[in-house]
Amino acid sequence: EKFKTSPEGKLAREYFLKRGYTMSVAEEFKIGWAPDDWRQLFEFLSKKGFSETLLLKSSLVARSAKGTTYDTFQGRLLFPIQNLQGKTVAFGGRILKEDPAAPKYLNSPENPIFQKRKELFGLNLAKKFVDRDHPKILVVEGYFDFLGLYNAGFKNTVATLGTALGDDHVRVLKRFADEAIVVYDGDKAGEAASLRGLEIFVEGGMNVRIARLPIGFDPDDFVKKNGNE
Repeated sequence: EKFKTSPEGKLAREYFLKRGYTMSVAEEFKIGWAPDDWRQLFEFLSKKGFSETLLLKSSLVARSAKGTTYDTFQGRLLFPIQNLQGKTVAFGGRILKEDPAAPKYLNSPENPIFQKRKELFGLNLAKKFVDRDHPKILVVEGYFDFLGLYNAGFKNTVATLGTALGDDHVRVLKRFADEAIVVYDGDKAGEAASLRGLEIFVEGGMNVRIARLPIGFDPDDFVKKNGNE
């Protein structure tokens, strides 16, 4: 609720809307934000009765070298990462105030219920929209690439979680589709990642194709500019 209405959430709201999405999309995907505060979540959950040991195990908080406990996510737009059963197991956060010392995107560290080499963002939704006659899944790199395609009607889309495609990803995808279509950014890094992904899928025994985007486009802004067709 605070993300949608509070003055503190204004920066996160403005960023999300500027990217071309509505608050109803945020609601559908349970997108929120982490305030730019180093212990707000830790203190809130502690008052709710959660132990520091459990919070550290969940990776929602971390401990500094000096022994101080602090929130893992600060000043970020937050995407809940859900497993195949639709249960939230981790978060991905996009920084709101650019900071050269901090990563643009930050995912929850691995913990007992989250291994990023086995999870794909949006697969819990995409699996419902795979065409049974032509079972294929689109694979993109980022959260906004996923949102862009899903929102435009390409609901059989998943995103990797800031990690390279691996054998485990292919094993999971093969349960739902015969073919993967890799749609990465139209730049050198995207091309290299596409080719690496191609090898992984081939080695895993899954059909794969690459959708090449024009230079300078990612899937999100390409579909916004050019439309579904």
